[in-house]
This record gives sequence, C-alpha cells and structure tokens, in this order.
Amino acid sequence: MAVVRGEDVIASPGPDQTLRAGDVLVMLLAVCGPILTRFAPTRTTAPLPATVAGPASGPHDRRPQ
Repeated sequence: MAVVRGEDVIASPGPDQTLRAGDVLVMLLAVCGPILTRFAPTRTTAPLPATVAGPASGPHDRRPQ
C-alpha cells in the first residue's frame, strides 16, 4: 500500500499517518484461481463452480454434487 500526496509517495504509511484531502491511496492485489472467477467483471456470464453457494460460502452451505 502507498499514499500519493502531491509529488511525494509514502510507500508504507504507519498507523500514525492519516489520509488528507487530495491524497491517493494505492493498493496492489494479486488474485488467481477460483477467487478470480468469483470477483472478475465477467462473473455474470461465467457460472460459479458447483461447490460455491454464495459470497460467504463455507463448508456449511456447499451444494451437493
């Protein structure tokens, strides 16, 4: 995570740093595998895997095969 403040970049802001008006918060994430299927913009056209019941799925709400 980084905060861009004008021409300055705070590469690793600490807990004592606060965001100010005009700051830009930059976060880089890497997603792969089944998670990408669930959150990709094309998720409305691609069906979810049969074992995934919903956004908070767990062992208690898996569909039978």
